[in-house]
Amino acid sequence: MDHHSYHALKKYLLQLLTRWYSPSHGVASFLGSTTDPLGRATQEVTPFSLFTGSIGHHPYVLIPCLWSRFASAFQRSAEKRPRFHGDGMLIDLDSPEALEEVLWQAFWRRHYSSDRIEPWQDEENPEFEEFFRNHMRKIISLRRGNREPTARYVSKNSLNIARTRWLRQRFPNATIIVPFREPVQQAASLLRQHRNFLSLHEEHSFACEYMRAIGHFDFGRNLCPVDFDMWLDSRTSQDPDELAFWLEY
Repeated sequence: MDHHSYHALKKYLLQLLTRWYSPSHGVASFLGSTTDPLGRATQEVTPFSLFTGSIGHHPYVLIPCLWSRFASAFQRSAEKRPRFHGDGMLIDLDSPEALEEVLWQAFWRRHYSSDRIEPWQDEENPEFEEFFRNHMRKIISLRRGNREPTARYVSKNSLNIARTRWLRQRFPNATIIVPFREPVQQAASLLRQHRNFLSLHEEHSFACEYMRAIGHFDFGRNLCPVDFDMWLDSRTSQDPDELAFWLEY
């Protein structure tokens, strides 16, 4: 995304965010379709931005308040560095990171198989709902404690695309944004990142383990596609190293 397009995106987000009044709002995106520029731009449109987590919130995602209090005693700032995607975006410990999937994995294990993720239907899980709402309150409390009284909860989570109906039913006042790209460009981008992360995971096993732990199943050795309408059992392309696979996905 070039400089002009990025600032146009920030201007649009500012107009959109000023109309939000609900205490909880979600950003859902299909993987690879500008989720990260969207997340970065939303973070910069203060004081409205609030995320499920930043890189500095790992590894204790489930206890954000306790970890924030403990980590503040020794956490240091770090210089921005290019992220592994090779797209020129710079990150540091305060950069927004999609850590929310850790919660979903902890409470919905039956949706995660070795080769696929099952979409959410009209399912009940009262324990998760209570935990999730409390978790959002904690994240909001942490940000408001940093003098941002209008902070909102924004979820930058690619896998929300597998549960948009479920989220809409539980959070009817939330705003869900699903960016779209031209399909061939989207598929080509996904294939490029898949190959990129295959190489990364081959060279650095820790990167593979880390991404699996935080629920990033988009690419590389951890690839675990969402099984929309049971497409995986009827697909014509079997090889994720081919463009046809991602077009069909």
